[in-house]
Amino acid sequence: MLDVVAEMTGVSTPLTNGHKNHVSMADRFHTLMTEDLGHEKYAVCGSDYGAQVAAQLAHRYPEQVIGVRLGMPSELPAFQGDRYGDSTGARQAPEDASPELRADFKWYDETLVSHVVVACLDAQTATHGLNDSPAGLLAWLLERWTHPAITVPTSFSLHLGDSASPGINTPEQYEALLRQIGAHIYADLRDVNVRDKGGHFGQWGDPDAWVDDLRRAFRPLR
Repeated sequence: MLDVVAEMTGVSTPLTNGHKNHVSMADRFHTLMTEDLGHEKYAVCGSDYGAQVAAQLAHRYPEQVIGVRLGMPSELPAFQGDRYGDSTGARQAPEDASPELRADFKWYDETLVSHVVVACLDAQTATHGLNDSPAGLLAWLLERWTHPAITVPTSFSLHLGDSASPGINTPEQYEALLRQIGAHIYADLRDVNVRDKGGHFGQWGDPDAWVDDLRRAFRPLR
């Protein structure tokens, strides 16, 4: 029985322990849901960093997590390398890449790298600055956007305006790419909904659509 749906959202606060990450956060949320709130089963959704936490919950507690809905795909050991924000392994665009594909690579790197590097290295500086400036926060939000390790039913709410991948320009291409690269991560990949509008923070840009997605994904899992 589905007891509750929990979404990974929250407010950033300074950490006294620099070793805390999405793995330890998943453990804390699981303790909250099962021990503090008393739910035997629950579903979880998340996007951005919350997608990392949600994926870890599904990976670590498949007996209690009945389903997960994610706002972005990601490898479970994400952000573990020594090159912050480098999602390409320093690879360049193929030599025979078209000008359009090269432009996609450039936009993808410029969008993702700046976002990830600031979050990893100067998160509190950005937090205080954006909190002090509504205009700065608006500008930031508008500009931004292994093996079968997750065995619980998994679904996605995605937006084409997010930095999907170089050369991905249609919802159909995005879904096909996700199903291809995600086959070794998500053992039970079900619904994938890609909208041609919206960006990285889709649940804030179109909350009604996100709620509809959650209901469609989790109702059959009761």
